[in-house]
Amino acid sequence: MIEAISRTWGEPRTTRSLGSAALASWDAGSRPPSMAGPDWLAEGWVEFDGDPSPGTLAAARGDFVLFALRDEGILVASGRAGGSRPIYVTRPTPDRVVVCTRLLPLVNLLPAARSLDLEYLALFVANSAQMPADATPYRGIRRVPPGEVWLLRPGRPRERWSTHARPLPDRSLSDDGALAERLRKAVTDAAMRCTRDCERVAVTVSGGLDSSFVLALLLAEGRTMPEAIACEFDAPPWHDDRSYLRSLEGHANVRAHRVAPADAAPFLAEAMVVDGAPGMSPNIVAARRIGEIAKAHGIDVVVSGDGGDQALDGSPRLFGDLARRGHVLPAIESALRVRGAIYQNRLGRLVQFLLIPLAEPLVPQDLVASLRTRRRTPPWAGKELARQLRGAAAHRDGSPRIDESPDERYARVLRRVGVSWALGRQQDEILGGYTLRAPLLDDDFIRFAATLPPLSLLRGDFLRGLMREAMAGLVPDDVRFRETKGSWFWFVHRAIEEAGGLGVLSRLADVRMLSDLGLVEPKPFRRFFDAYAGPPADGANYDDVWRVLSTEAFLRQHAGEPIARAA
Repeated sequence: MIEAISRTWGEPRTTRSLGSAALASWDAGSRPPSMAGPDWLAEGWVEFDGDPSPGTLAAARGDFVLFALRDEGILVASGRAGGSRPIYVTRPTPDRVVVCTRLLPLVNLLPAARSLDLEYLALFVANSAQMPADATPYRGIRRVPPGEVWLLRPGRPRERWSTHARPLPDRSLSDDGALAERLRKAVTDAAMRCTRDCERVAVTVSGGLDSSFVLALLLAEGRTMPEAIACEFDAPPWHDDRSYLRSLEGHANVRAHRVAPADAAPFLAEAMVVDGAPGMSPNIVAARRIGEIAKAHGIDVVVSGDGGDQALDGSPRLFGDLARRGHVLPAIESALRVRGAIYQNRLGRLVQFLLIPLAEPLVPQDLVASLRTRRRTPPWAGKELARQLRGAAAHRDGSPRIDESPDERYARVLRRVGVSWALGRQQDEILGGYTLRAPLLDDDFIRFAATLPPLSLLRGDFLRGLMREAMAGLVPDDVRFRETKGSWFWFVHRAIEEAGGLGVLSRLADVRMLSDLGLVEPKPFRRFFDAYAGPPADGANYDDVWRVLSTEAFLRQHAGEPIARAA
């Protein structure tokens, strides 16, 4: 027996439902009559005979999830068109497979699957990039990672393979003067894929480069006037988006719906535990208000500019590789001249962009691994957390090279996006009740971006220089050539202030359950927590303290404490 549960969007189309999920079951090898029509699931069933690939996944109904019947089993794959809704899998018995795009229904349906995964909790609390891509907080439940396909059959081991493993069909493009035009077309195509069949679209904008580019392209393509939604907040000048947002609004003749920190403050505790898992980041606190705006205006999909940092920024560390190839003077000049959201002084630029990349190949790998382990072990780590971090396989993503192949650049972008981004965006969707897509993380777009010559991304001595050139005429020049970057830290900080300060979460700061598991030492963590209660330090980030608090709230809820008391 195979049971498949998939979250439906809009009105349920099945006769049986379970909360926000639709439930169906069938005997292995048979095709359920209820699946014969195209409307059984919002994210489509297809007959599937060929090998899975990005091309074949694109042909499936729906952008995020594919369920396909094959070989008396179910073929599941997640993620295309700039979205990646996870698929969760559990086997309550050897002869039964249960699949769901939400985690909580599986937890509620299958009490036996509620055993906690200590490795996941440890790596999550430490905000470690070494978290296994298929892990969840529960030992009995696995997650199909973005870019993977699993074949699941009762009584047989799963088969898994990657849609990212095939060589890219395109070679590196030559810098022939037409790259900006090609880039604009590629982003346009990705934005149109993300919004196809959508009557009403909203774009989350800030005045930053990525979201401004996406909004401008949708307008240029003659889409029905998209709504704009902006989280607006006070921040220091080098992180303040507001003047750029107003400039964009005037140029595009749009008026963005505002989301203020005060709008997010009431949902601080709710964002601690989402869909039966710890909240990934405090950044999700704005999701509920964004969802209210989307619902009020009949929005089918919310589009974001996420992905520009990973795919199009360009790396000044390439100048170290340039120097290694004998072009020392041009490398030094470029390192000192490059502009964008770079806050190092001249010495810092030379160290970060030249000396470190030059020295990396000369440093023994064992020493690098030891230093990385020490650096990512927080001062409040308990013995079990320290042990887990020592045992976690650390991937060393060294400085990029000018001669990297498109395959290598493609894999680097995927690693930079990471597991946390997909899970965080899913929690945005759940809290806000909307569908979220990111054109700059569309798989076809990332594959195109991987063929761009690495140094071309820094055209004009700018981070994202090629992108800025592609934006010419679409956005105002003060936005196109801005050298600062907004920071979500300040939105979160203001929201916490509106909620009454970090003290409203102080009941979680004793970390009694994390302490029982040996993951967090209470006294050192309390000092760490109290440091966030004062004036914010430059470069501060709430993610580290948030992950500890949200995991503590999750553990208390898992133990049966009411959510109002857990957080």
